[in-house]
Parts: sequence; structure tokens; C-alpha cells
Amino acid sequence: MPSLDERYHYHHGLKAGANLVRVLMRSIIKNEGYEQSEFLSDFIEYMTDVDANNDPYLEIYIRDWFENYSKGVAPELCAPSQRDRWSIGSHGGIIRPLVLSLTAKNSFEGLGIGISHQQLTHRSETVSSALGKLVPLLENLLSKDDSLSLLTESAKEVALIKIHGKDLSKRYFEAHGPGNIPKDQMWKIHTEYSDEFLSEILSDATDESMITNRFATACYPEHGVPLIYYFLYKNKFDFTSSLLDNANAGGDNVHRGMVMGLLVGAANKEIPESLKIGLKNYTKINNEIEDFVKLCK
Repeated sequence: MPSLDERYHYHHGLKAGANLVRVLMRSIIKNEGYEQSEFLSDFIEYMTDVDANNDPYLEIYIRDWFENYSKGVAPELCAPSQRDRWSIGSHGGIIRPLVLSLTAKNSFEGLGIGISHQQLTHRSETVSSALGKLVPLLENLLSKDDSLSLLTESAKEVALIKIHGKDLSKRYFEAHGPGNIPKDQMWKIHTEYSDEFLSEILSDATDESMITNRFATACYPEHGVPLIYYFLYKNKFDFTSSLLDNANAGGDNVHRGMVMGLLVGAANKEIPESLKIGLKNYTKINNEIEDFVKLCK
């Protein structure tokens, strides 16, 4: 076993600010609008540039995508399917489409653009279902007041997954890892919903034990989207408190936090400067955001 000073995080080569959502934003800025083929070209160039991206661990969707691409599959058809690889249905598939939806005139158009973009990297029903609720919610939070009412109204149509919380962890533990669960069973575990909706329990979701007992910190939208709603409801859309609760919950808190950050940011007029100034390449990122916003609506 390596000593402590020989150990490192599996993302140890990933540099701060090396996010694919920035590749999308820069592509939109460069072309003064979204062009699918241009994004794919920029995506390939970025991911194959060792100087730009030297993360030693790449998500499974990227590995599968480039395996297909190396076989001569057309870029727009390289995305792996959740039906073949259960973990394709992850929070990472939500972020870029949700940002891209902001370039549309309304959420009706934005959802179509977002899901079309999602299919370039994540062919996932659970990601599409999440976008179906998050795109309209984001639009409403940007244009309307009373964020809590908008959230609770949206929660009426967020279905709760049957196997959740500790039950999900137990299934994985008993199988000695999710990779040992047959494909048809994994599909059912991640896509079979109960008759219960989030709105039925949201008002009672004040106990932190709900995080692992009723929800889950796993990286899948069927668990993460209800958990995001829980953090926003519990903290009444306070920006800092919501992000801290998400970070402290652990699990897939980075991707989940990026999705939640879009929502809680949309509901607040200002984001605390203390959370922005310390970012690496703050000025460059801020300029990219401002240039992107100019092209939205």
C-alpha cells in the first residue's frame, strides 16, 4: 500500500476551471450562437489537447464517446446509451444543456435545444426527464419572483424513484458493487418510479437524515434532482447556505452543485463576491460569462 505522501486524488491532474461547460460557452461566443457541429469540433479539439486537459480520470461517457469516435462513428452519433451503460444517466449530462437552454427565447424552445444537445454526449432518459423540469424552473426563476412558490409548484411533477437512500446503498453493497448487478436489474433500479411526488414530502424535509434516508447523494438525476430541491427549499434559496449544504452532503456534490448553482443563482440578484473573487482565472471566466449572457435572448 502506498504511503500517505505517495497517494493522490484520482482527478489530481485536473486544473481549476477546466470545465466542458466553458468549452460550450466559448463555442457559442466564437460563433455568435450555438452551432452543433462547431461545438463537437471544439469538444474533440479540447479533449485531445494534452496541454488543455490532462485529467487522469475521465467520466465513462467521455471514454465511451471517444471509443466510438475512434471506430469512425460520426461525432453526432458517438454518445453512449444509458440502456447499454447505466451510469450514462448522470448529473454531468444536465449541466451543458441547462446552460444552453438560456439562449432560447422561452423554455419551450429551450428544452428542445437542451435535449438535442444532451443527445450528443448522453443518451439518457433520466437526464432528459430532469431537463424537462429544470429548464422551465430555471426560466421561471430568472423571470419571476417568489422562488419558493415556483419550486414547490415544480416539485408537484418531480416523481420519486422507488429504490432510494439506504435501500440503494444496500443493493450495491449486497452485490459487491453496482457493476455486478445484471443490466436489466440496474435499468429498473434507476428508472422505476413510485406513485409519490416530491411535493408530498418537501414541506416535511427539514431533517438532514432525509439526505441519505429518503434521497441519496449518488450522481444520478433521479436522486440528485429531488435533493437539489430539498436544499433550495430548506435554505429558502439562500445562495451560500444552499451551496454549503450541498458540499457537506458529499457524494456527487460538484456536478450536483453546478446544477443547483444555476438555479439558486437565477433566483438571486447578486452572488456573494467572496465566492467569485478567489476563483482561478476569475477575470477570464467573468468575461466569458458576460459575453455569453449578451447572446442570450
